[in-house]
Amino acid sequence: MKTPRLLFFARQGAVSLGLACCLGLAGQAHAQQSLRGGVKTGLNLATYTGGTIGRQTGWQPGWATGLVLAYPLSVGSGLQLEALYSQKGASGANYRHVYQNSAVAAATSTYRASLTYLDVPVLYTFGPGSNGRGLFAEVGPQLSVALGKREAVRPTGEGARRGHEETLSTDLRALTPVAAGYVAGLGYQLDNGLGAELRYSGDFTRAYRPGYGAGSLAPLARNNFHNGVVQLQVRFLFGAKSRPASPASEPQASQPRRYPPVPPREPSPAYLDSLYRDPKVRRVIDVITILSLLNYQTRPRPVYGAGCPAPGRRPSVPMPAPRPRTERRVAY
Repeated sequence: MKTPRLLFFARQGAVSLGLACCLGLAGQAHAQQSLRGGVKTGLNLATYTGGTIGRQTGWQPGWATGLVLAYPLSVGSGLQLEALYSQKGASGANYRHVYQNSAVAAATSTYRASLTYLDVPVLYTFGPGSNGRGLFAEVGPQLSVALGKREAVRPTGEGARRGHEETLSTDLRALTPVAAGYVAGLGYQLDNGLGAELRYSGDFTRAYRPGYGAGSLAPLARNNFHNGVVQLQVRFLFGAKSRPASPASEPQASQPRRYPPVPPREPSPAYLDSLYRDPKVRRVIDVITILSLLNYQTRPRPVYGAGCPAPGRRPSVPMPAPRPRTERRVAY
């Protein structure tokens, strides 16, 4: 089997594996409350960055759509895995080209490169919107699998439906099969599952492979530019959280049943006897007894004065004088 066919089957296998993983995890999102799956779509504005070619190219519109999985790590952070079919590329003006149709004579032409990828970003999200409603930020790495390529030109100022556009190249081998990049952006999530994101996606890897040049836009020596995309996306996450109802509409919760307090139970004599026989308890009792005796022997004794009675004697209190007894005489 030739090398191009190997690259083709490897690329198709990677695409199928990524989609299968996302679909499988999306099916489990209904069973797990914390894992939420959804869909997203949006607009891409792509261009080339870096080198002389990158500074001369303009924005190429496209679109991106696919699946998204959101897994919260804490109250204000989470992980987000995506699989997106994304259109990238660039456009350039003042391109000189001789058309095969001799009837088309244009001094300058517009160059357009349409590149398609399967983007698989793994993003770390932080902010209230990571696990609820609010604003969130996202950043993380991204792998991009090349799926298609088309380079074309048309006369400057002419619409795409005039039929004068010519294809320059569709050789997919010129693209880097798997590109590594990054994603950074901001988003806002609602309670009903709707959300929006504005972010930038850039590649660390060059867009074209060594030896294949920089496409039809530049010679071999200038293959030093990368893909850069500004993305505006709308998403919907399944399993949205419902907003809490007002206190007036909530049903009154039933009052918990109150039981009378249980009086403390006195320890039984058998338990006290077994506790007293415990060697550790006896040792503690002995130590407390010895300390009590030492405290009694060493504490100072009180000194009594002349007017104070000795210990053990009651103070002498003068007895009151007896009242005189009067006799009553009874007459007979």
